[in-house]
Amino acid sequence: MNIFVLLFSCGLMGGDAVGSGPAVLSQWSLASVPMGNRRTDSFAGVSSGALIVAGGRKTSGDGASEGTDAVFVLPLPDAKWKRGTAQSADNTGGVFVFPLPDAKWTRATESLPQIVWGGVSVTHNNELICVGGTDGTLCHDDVFKLKWSDGQLTVSALPDLPAPRAYLSGAILEDVLYVAGGVDRPVNGESQHTFWALDISSTPRLEGWQELTSWSDRGRIDAVMAVQDSSFFLIGGIESFDDAVPLNSAFRFTPQAGQLEGTWRRIADLPQSVTAAASVALGQSHIAVIGGRRGSETGRAKDVLAYHTVTDTWAIRGQLANASRFGAVAVPWQDSTLVAGGRVDDVKPAGDVLLLELLPPRSRFGWVGWSIVTGYFGGLLCIGYYFSKRERSTDDFFYAGRRVPWWAA
Repeated sequence: MNIFVLLFSCGLMGGDAVGSGPAVLSQWSLASVPMGNRRTDSFAGVSSGALIVAGGRKTSGDGASEGTDAVFVLPLPDAKWKRGTAQSADNTGGVFVFPLPDAKWTRATESLPQIVWGGVSVTHNNELICVGGTDGTLCHDDVFKLKWSDGQLTVSALPDLPAPRAYLSGAILEDVLYVAGGVDRPVNGESQHTFWALDISSTPRLEGWQELTSWSDRGRIDAVMAVQDSSFFLIGGIESFDDAVPLNSAFRFTPQAGQLEGTWRRIADLPQSVTAAASVALGQSHIAVIGGRRGSETGRAKDVLAYHTVTDTWAIRGQLANASRFGAVAVPWQDSTLVAGGRVDDVKPAGDVLLLELLPPRSRFGWVGWSIVTGYFGGLLCIGYYFSKRERSTDDFFYAGRRVPWWAA
């Protein structure tokens, strides 16, 4: 009976696997970006308490791109704060209030090795790692680190990619940098089916980039990359720049213990096809996909798609109006996520940096659940009362009057 009640309750309250549910994220505009510094397809990350936005491009009305090698830095507060409140102070006694008052961007004196956009960027050990990209003419194989310290930017090289790539996907899992797909040429480039790994730990198991087994279907451009539950997820993307509708398929890669290599398996399809989106890890078993292009229905790009890594299900979990941009980078910071760069349409770059915060879960235990629990315990009380009237001695209570046969006992 207990198992029946539990399963029945879960069935009533669990909801449809691809249906709507309570929102999981809230958004706030953290800081505006000066008009001349607004770019898309930039590298972005956090180093020494500062947001770094490097490279990127502007797109004119005729589709031409103007790239940059400039690096811009925005200091972030050390204190943890919420919107409209001041909860602590920095070393100088100043109190930070959200949103950041008079946010001041600084252009670093050091520039990137070349004009570049459309690469992968991840934050690791207080450094921003930048991988690949393009200048509009060629794709690059450069990999380098950016570190902001004492008001100075340091650029240091890492091993080059095995081949040039742009619009690839990447993430770090257990001190290993994984990158997947992309294109080898910015014009008429074909989607690539490559999957590479670089051990960036202090004591790497293997030196240089390693080519690993790829996922089962074709190459992907601008796929969403996420890390959760000790696995690496490759979500959506497009198969060529001519594709009008992105993909809705996704794959999970789980490395073997102590090795770079692992196994791929296809996971549940997304309820909406997606490309050029950002991802946010939620708790221990969820991934949120925000923004990006969503098939032919651009108005639905506001939906937050949430994937549960244990149940292998997708659901729509609220909307983020200003996070519908694509080509942006999601950067973990404190207990929140910053969304930097990106475009709000085919030409217009985003004008602010967003802060995404995890919303506290709302209980779905409504009147149906309480009715079941009340009925269950009410039934137990009735059963107990009924049988208590038949008990006339301790022998009845402990041994049921010795009327139960041995096999039943």
